[in-house]
Amino acid sequence: MGRYAPGHTVRGEIKEDRDLVLYTLWEMGVFWTEEIGQAFGPSYSDVSRVVRDVKEQIKKGLRVSSKVKSVNSQF
Repeated sequence: MGRYAPGHTVRGEIKEDRDLVLYTLWEMGVFWTEEIGQAFGPSYSDVSRVVRDVKEQIKKGLRVSSKVKSVNSQF
């Protein structure tokens, strides 16, 4: 989790991977957006935005959908 620790700016593929993990944790309903943000760095409103963005990408049928399934399988 070090690559995703609070206070670290992430970009590119690492950001995409982090966003998928944030989305998966939110989707599972195990943690509140505030808790996810505390663990990974972004504010709760940023977590909400990430969730919204990933949902949109899934609706559009982008490759994100298969990556989300892959992340889900690891939980």
